[in-house]
Amino acid sequence: MLVVILGGLILAGCGKQEPGTTTGNQAGKNADRILVIGSRDPIRTLDDGFLLVEKTHIAETLLRMSEDYRLEPLLAAGWKQVDANTWEFTLRDGVKFHDGSALTAAAVVQALERALGNNPRSKDLTKIASLNAADEKTLRVVTAKPNMLLPEALAGADFCVLSPASYNDRGELVRPIGTGPFRFASWDQATGQVTVERNPDYWGPAAGLDKMVFRPIPDANTRALALEKGEIDFTFDLPYGEIARLQKVPGVRVELYSEPRIYRLEMNMSRAPFSDFKVREALNYAIDRAGIVKSVLHGCGDATIGPFMHDTPWCNRDVEYMYRYDPEKARSLFDEAGWVDKDGDGIREKNGRPFAITIMTWASRPGMPPMAEALQAQFREVGIKAQVQILEYGAIYDRVKQGDWDMVLASFQTSDPHRYLASVYGSKGSQNVAKYKNKLVDSLIDEAAATADPDKRYGIYREIQTIVTKDTPVINIACYRMAVGMRDYVKGFKFNPNAHDLHTNPEITVEKRP
Repeated sequence: MLVVILGGLILAGCGKQEPGTTTGNQAGKNADRILVIGSRDPIRTLDDGFLLVEKTHIAETLLRMSEDYRLEPLLAAGWKQVDANTWEFTLRDGVKFHDGSALTAAAVVQALERALGNNPRSKDLTKIASLNAADEKTLRVVTAKPNMLLPEALAGADFCVLSPASYNDRGELVRPIGTGPFRFASWDQATGQVTVERNPDYWGPAAGLDKMVFRPIPDANTRALALEKGEIDFTFDLPYGEIARLQKVPGVRVELYSEPRIYRLEMNMSRAPFSDFKVREALNYAIDRAGIVKSVLHGCGDATIGPFMHDTPWCNRDVEYMYRYDPEKARSLFDEAGWVDKDGDGIREKNGRPFAITIMTWASRPGMPPMAEALQAQFREVGIKAQVQILEYGAIYDRVKQGDWDMVLASFQTSDPHRYLASVYGSKGSQNVAKYKNKLVDSLIDEAAATADPDKRYGIYREIQTIVTKDTPVINIACYRMAVGMRDYVKGFKFNPNAHDLHTNPEITVEKRP
């Protein structure tokens, strides 16, 4: 992993704050092992696997993916495939939930059944037909069809294990009681601030901090200023244009990490003009990806035509030659598709309708609004009038569900190639907003799931990339880089590229805080 160092939840105790833990300045003066994190997104619920597993470490999964994409045991000490459709997971001895109760196979069954019920795509991904506790320490999983990727799927944060005592009679989360190195302390619903404290009875190595405080600061520039002033100790997704300045600020360190996450343009293929393959081709040729990385992301990204980071073993580098920037070719393809500027106003028309579209995106990821504006300008160069709308994520996908949209500039994690290809390009994929359908792609996705040999499976993934990149139901633009900022007394941070956003690590600590 390339690292470039540049410088309706019911919750008991909600609304309470802990003395000495609620502000960065207080924390810095009163305690040495408290880390105040400027969180990018508002924390509106605790019933969120990414929050519980990757950020707060309240909960854990059976298995986990290491920083170099290796599957490792966590709550499960071991696992084996019994037959084509049956797997057994043996739970680690001596693990207790934060309320003192023992981790059992029955508790894991209950947690996984809840995860499957809450998220239909989890069932599609795992193909789980049944779960049962063979004995106190053995979980048996039966799939509807062979799925060699079941262990990888169960490493996902959405399959985190909480104690059954975490929920009320209606199955609603009351208080997250996990097994992790940190335990829940408080959640202020008004501010969204969450505090966790070290679990003194953790089964593994002790956490490096006494407490972590997650303070939502949605605006990237405000997060950068808070870090500079010492109001927070740690944050991420800093504005790219501020990195060079921040690296010169005494006491501040900024690190950039290549991340398996893609900036991509989604298109509404259910209607014109995106239903026309020739138009989608032309749009691909009209985008100067390298220019966007240089001028918009300030070099903090990697231009790409395929969906995956170029150093991952499943990446098909051959697709990078398909749609290289060529505005003249784009203009020619638009002409062939019947979109021609007949009245000389610089905008193409077809059947009396101007080529006018809307690009929606959201602002929490700092690169996206300026990237949308750059695309707007590049499309204008080939005769397309594009309007940019910055909306909340939920509002955007409400419109997508209603079919009322043209383009969405989005960002999605790609660390699990099977999950990404199946969800984005599979005809029943949960992220297939373009409604793309290709029987060959569907069959290859199923074939990959049933293929045990990783090299053979990666070969299938590369074949899929060739097909979907040519068909172009989405247009890939650049791979992400995560800008992580911290005060220089923060030590031991390790970046995990498998995180949905940012994966803190239990070993992180603070030393010699001024």
